[in-house]
Parts: sequence; structure tokens; C-alpha cells
Amino acid sequence: MVKKGVKEKEIEAVKTVTEKQEDKTKKTTTKSKDMLSKRKVFIQFWGKEVEETVLLEEFKNQWKKEHNLSEIKELRVYLKVEEEIAYFVVNGEETISVNFNHLNSTDC
Repeated sequence: MVKKGVKEKEIEAVKTVTEKQEDKTKKTTTKSKDMLSKRKVFIQFWGKEVEETVLLEEFKNQWKKEHNLSEIKELRVYLKVEEEIAYFVVNGEETISVNFNHLNSTDC
């Protein structure tokens, strides 16, 4: 038969280990989110380079002419480098194309 005090100590030890593990998990998740928010994506084509944020801003400007940003539930982006066009498919239905040749591209 296990004494009541011993069993309670074991339970407290398990709780402590679990809490420490949860704290580590939260810190790792937060670091991952921070890394993703600090990302920079560049599209390079024919000696030029354009940043992802430039494409997204152009898409937003076009979308806001007729829609609200809150209407976007899913966004897929297809880059056709040979055509220098990014196709933004919104909610699986509407497509907006952005020609990225004329955007702020730099030589790479």
C-alpha cells in the first residue's frame, strides 16, 4: 500500500515536469511565429528581383478597388516567371493578376 503523502509528491512532480514542458513548447512556438513574421521572400527572374511584399501590396491595392480584405478566406499565389505575372486566386474563385515586370524590381 502506497502512503498518501508519497502519492501526492509523485503527482506534484509530474505536474511540475508537465508545466516546464508546456513552457518550453510555448517558447518554441513563439520563436517560430517570430521567425515567420520576419521572413523575406524574393522572386528572381532574368537578372531581376522583386520582393514578395511588393507583389502582395499590389494585389491588395487591386482587390480593395472592388472588395474588402476581410472577404479573403484563402489566397493562393501562382508565379509565372516566363510571363512575369503573379496570379492571386482568392477563395478558389476570383483571380487577380499582377504583372511584376513593372514593379519595384532590382537587378540581382
